[in-house]
Amino acid sequence: MIAAETCPDCDAPLPADAPAGLCPRCLLRLGAALPEDPPGRPGLRDATGAGEPRDGSRGALMDGGPRIHLRETVEDAPLIRPAWPGMPDAPGRPSRYQLVGEIARGGMGAIFQGRDLELGRDLAVKVIREEHRDDPEMVRRFVEEAQIGGQLQHPGIVPVHELGRLPDGRVFIAMKLVRGRTLAALLAARRGPDDDRVRFLSIFERVCQAMAYAHARGVVHRDLKPSNIMVGAFGEAQIMDWGLAKVLDQGGVADEGREARPRDDPAVWTLRSRSAAMESRPGSVLGTPAYMAPEQARGELDTLDERADVFALGSILCEVLTGVPAFAGESGAEAYRKAERADLSEASARLDACDADAELVGLARACLAAAPKHRPRDAGVVVARLTAYLRGVEGRLREAELAQARAETRAADERRRRRLTLALAASVLAAVGIGSAGWGRIERERRSREERTRGAVDAALADASARRQRALAAGGDPVPWIEAVEAARRAESALASGDAGDASGARVRAFLADVTRERDAAEAAEKDRRIVERVAAILNDFGVHADDRRADAEYDAAFRAYGLDLDATDPAAAGRALATSPAAAELASALDQWAFLRRGRTLRDAAGAERLVAMARAADPDPWRDRLRDTLGRREGGPARRVEALERLAATADVEHLPVTSVTRLAASLAFLGRRGTAIALLRRAQASHRDDFWVNADLARELMATGRAEDAARFFSVAAGVRPRSGLALAGLGKALLQAGQPAEAADAFREVTRLRPDDGPARVALGAALLALGEPQEADLEFAEARRLRPDDWSVRDQIALAHSERGEWADAVDEQRASARRFPNLPVAHKALAHALQASGRLDEAVAEFREAARLDPHFSAAHLYLGRALIEAGEPRAALDSLARVEAGPPPDPVLTAPSLIARAERMIALEARLPEVLAGRDRPSDPGDLAALAQLAFARRRHAASARLWADAFDASPALAADLAASNRLQAARAAAMAGAEGGAGGAPSGGRSPAQWRQQALAWLEADLAASSSAIDSSGVPQRAAVARRLGRWLVDPAFAAIRDEPIPGAMSESERQSLRGFWGRVVALRARATSADAEGGAAPGNPWARL
Repeated sequence: MIAAETCPDCDAPLPADAPAGLCPRCLLRLGAALPEDPPGRPGLRDATGAGEPRDGSRGALMDGGPRIHLRETVEDAPLIRPAWPGMPDAPGRPSRYQLVGEIARGGMGAIFQGRDLELGRDLAVKVIREEHRDDPEMVRRFVEEAQIGGQLQHPGIVPVHELGRLPDGRVFIAMKLVRGRTLAALLAARRGPDDDRVRFLSIFERVCQAMAYAHARGVVHRDLKPSNIMVGAFGEAQIMDWGLAKVLDQGGVADEGREARPRDDPAVWTLRSRSAAMESRPGSVLGTPAYMAPEQARGELDTLDERADVFALGSILCEVLTGVPAFAGESGAEAYRKAERADLSEASARLDACDADAELVGLARACLAAAPKHRPRDAGVVVARLTAYLRGVEGRLREAELAQARAETRAADERRRRRLTLALAASVLAAVGIGSAGWGRIERERRSREERTRGAVDAALADASARRQRALAAGGDPVPWIEAVEAARRAESALASGDAGDASGARVRAFLADVTRERDAAEAAEKDRRIVERVAAILNDFGVHADDRRADAEYDAAFRAYGLDLDATDPAAAGRALATSPAAAELASALDQWAFLRRGRTLRDAAGAERLVAMARAADPDPWRDRLRDTLGRREGGPARRVEALERLAATADVEHLPVTSVTRLAASLAFLGRRGTAIALLRRAQASHRDDFWVNADLARELMATGRAEDAARFFSVAAGVRPRSGLALAGLGKALLQAGQPAEAADAFREVTRLRPDDGPARVALGAALLALGEPQEADLEFAEARRLRPDDWSVRDQIALAHSERGEWADAVDEQRASARRFPNLPVAHKALAHALQASGRLDEAVAEFREAARLDPHFSAAHLYLGRALIEAGEPRAALDSLARVEAGPPPDPVLTAPSLIARAERMIALEARLPEVLAGRDRPSDPGDLAALAQLAFARRRHAASARLWADAFDASPALAADLAASNRLQAARAAAMAGAEGGAGGAPSGGRSPAQWRQQALAWLEADLAASSSAIDSSGVPQRAAVARRLGRWLVDPAFAAIRDEPIPGAMSESERQSLRGFWGRVVALRARATSADAEGGAAPGNPWARL
């Protein structure tokens, strides 16, 4: 007799067809792969009972025994399709599970309501869809869903009972049937977002608890959404559908958080654990767009961790609070595009507008951060914050109830005391002795109550006083003041518990009045501080974007937020309202600056400017500043007379005794009118007398930055930041100065502090991204750039600053892409087209640049900067007459560029026109100019007419006549010559006829020689110069790497007609260019590691 075989793991009897010598349940536990099962012998238990002992024990267990059926508490889930003959569990097949009908259908499987005939319980049976039965990837995911659900043992996760195969071979999962409605259905049935919010927050808390457990086990759901959350009749919440779940590998993306996982709570193990198939395919997109993290929408599945689920939780919380998830659109594609771009502007606006508590809104914002590193680490952190909030709400409710109960008790005591007094009065003659004893006892009890009440009041007052001191020390932070006032109110509530005496009551009421008044004063001071910094930032930003209309709108928005609609308010009344503020002088200064803009050539709003000046006079009736206002408003004599008058004021200003506001206002006016040197000298005098004044130091630092003196600027920004440590203006300025001074790590620290203080500051995110680029962290920089775009989607300057961050490193392709995207997003914004034109011109794409400059000038005929730079581009393009037409449109006023002026360009254009008639004779060799300037101008004309060899020859003659002309790196003459020679070398290949007296190969050698000379000069500049010069080298070399003129001698494959030695020489040269640019952009320019030479391997 043959002994029955048993499973070596669990000692259960083995079926005859057991694969790998294990029973079906142990195979499930170990994750046996389905494709490896022998045909017809599934390694998973089937629904008919295959894999059970064949001795009839199962049937014997059930036959003849009573079947117990419990009463149902709710109705069955509605069937979307009742039983039909073609159902997987068709009649006539013996099965433990009887399927009733279809409940739901998804992309991977269909869910049926079934009944376990052995245990008499209803359950859900999920069956893989017919079209996926032979797809190994889908089968693997289906099995993994069962394995994950089977190992996640938590009340908030639907338990899995069994994994098996149907008689037709399809895999099924038997799991608990959750009776109830999905969270999506419950949210849709609300009357509004504030309807039954406490209940929904309680459900959300349970969901977070379940996800915290899953994250602790190393599992990421990847498709969290309300329709995957079932809410039972008794409020239980369970997360369903783990088909897209991912098990994080030990040593994988999120291991730094899993090192602390308890050893008795191990990670979940699935089929793919420790296998090559474990990671999702990069670039694929899984999930639901409305709740999908941006990195998930971009297909970065190989780097997803718990923070992707945290984002989904934030989207669910956003829907609970506002009625709409994070990403919404008329179509799924629109929601997906928003998710991919991390466009959370609409969600942020909805959260701002909702009436939820600040703690909840803050939690939602934290979860919805675009960059994963800015979100809570996992669901455990989320649930901790949410639970703390909910418990705080409960505590406040209990405290209110207790206070009410104490008040009612006190009233009852008073009534009893009055009744007792009347009774005692009635019986006083009959029981004098007894009455005296009674009165003594009552008096002792009263004094005891008074002492207890006074003790409670004194303790509450001591706590409130300590909180008040912390609030006073915290400056403008509103939270300590809220805590101090609440503590004072607790002292007031303590009075209600008994009679503490008139003195204690008066003391509490006086303290509460004082702390409330101080809180109101602190809030008013903070309001003043915010608008002063805001208007200063507007002026600061204007120096970057030079967009008068944008600055006008920003000033208007700032004063509206302050509570004043200046265009609709009587000037005298508005001025009087501003005069009551301690910051009246600063606000009047902002009005003066705003008025200056409105008088300008773009806005041309003289009446609006006069209204603003009238308000400034009423708010700040200072005689000296009124003289300054008169000077700025003077029309006779034009800008020159105003500048002359301002310089006289600066020369005679008594900076030691004048109010600081007067000095800074004068300095700002001088700088705006192009007299920055005079402004800096004035501010230096003021700083010597007012060393710790915030605005003197901040304004001086700003003007120094504008002149390229970053190290000096950093020193004064540091002083300003020391005076006001929470000033975003000072910290951001310090960061920019440090970055320009070659200290990117310190700059990044400053910018991080700004983003901590002002999380919604888009420009600060861009600046941090620029610092990260300088530190060699491009991926982190891209995250900050993406967050900046999300925060400020309609702010052109954010995109411009991102492009400038790339261009500073010579990354011209990235800069052009960013500016082109900006021009497409803001097609009617002249500065966007001008910025794109600058990037194109710097990349050597002159024709495209001219077109964009023309578009900027067309959109705004008064845009002097567009006309100026268009004139310069046309000169470079060899079109001097068109350049003169453009330069004639540059209007009088502050110069658009401190160095490049319209008169100098006009002189160059007129010289080219005079030489144009000589060009044919020069090209024919009959006219031989000797003046270096004439030769350079003729070379530009020849290049514009595509006579590249002649242009190169003329450049060579110019350099022979004046070597200094070639050595001037800033003028880029040798670069222009090399472009002409490279183009000449590309005409006719390697063996073409001589052109301009030289063969194409000789012209290529000449181009290389000129570039080598510039490369050597650039290397010397890096070794001996500061950060601005290194940035100039990076920009210059970056252009070489994208300039179309060098394509024939740079881009692979280098033409085969060249000799092998020439090809190797060119590859070696471009490798040195890449290496030198890397040195120029490295945080340590003296020895930064350069990337590998991409040409060396070819």
